[in-house]
Amino acid sequence: MIVSSNFALHLGVDVGDTITLETPSGPLPLRVAGTTMVFISPRGTIEMGRTLYERFWHDRQINHLFVQAAPGADVTALRATIAQRLGRAYRLRILSSRELIDFFAGQVRRAFAGLHILAGMVLVVVLVGMADTLAAGVAERTRELGAIRALGVRRRYLRRMVLLEGLLLGALGLGLALAAGLALGTLWVDATFPYLLGWRRHTSTRVLTLGVKEAFRQKGLESALLIEGLHVGFRAGVKESEASWILEDNVLMNKSATQLGFRVSKTYRIYDKPL
Repeated sequence: MIVSSNFALHLGVDVGDTITLETPSGPLPLRVAGTTMVFISPRGTIEMGRTLYERFWHDRQINHLFVQAAPGADVTALRATIAQRLGRAYRLRILSSRELIDFFAGQVRRAFAGLHILAGMVLVVVLVGMADTLAAGVAERTRELGAIRALGVRRRYLRRMVLLEGLLLGALGLGLALAAGLALGTLWVDATFPYLLGWRRHTSTRVLTLGVKEAFRQKGLESALLIEGLHVGFRAGVKESEASWILEDNVLMNKSATQLGFRVSKTYRIYDKPL
């Protein structure tokens, strides 16, 4: 079976581990064959063969169905056909991948909509508090300011002094707020968010495939692709990457990868024998 990454995170399982599921037909031990980034449920998702599920759970019903259109197919017509034949009978809600993402994004925005009002209220309270603190400071130093005026200091210089004091207090508060916000945001993304939704920020990736057609080689396209890939990875927070398989006789790719800091981690030898 395949489990979602949030399932693996919450239960502490890894690829190769065996999990025993309680089913209507009795315990079912299954080995974890891999993980996926599916987030249908915040508690975690398990994917297995339909036949196996029907045999142990005696359940032929479904609540989600993903349809992949053939290359060149009219998606609009396919959607209309599904709605016409099955939509009313099964009360289907048909969404494209983009619409599904927008739906989940809308749910998140609705969940956090009240935070904007709360943030505005906090801002007003902070501004009133700062104004009160500054006014109290000026009031407590009335005698001191009067003595300064008696020494011949002009009124505009006193105003400038009080204004600079307020600006310094505001800058100090802004710096502390930015530091606290950055710390809390990092804590939320790296610690709280994974346990709430099972989402983890990955810092490593794998280059699945990269190549240039022979007619366009040795024209700088290889380096451009590699550099652009590095820039995209750095912006996404990727710190390390695996370059997948590179043939030993692919001199250009091996040379470019070595110059970029890649190193050979494994060497595979494939033999064949006629049977």
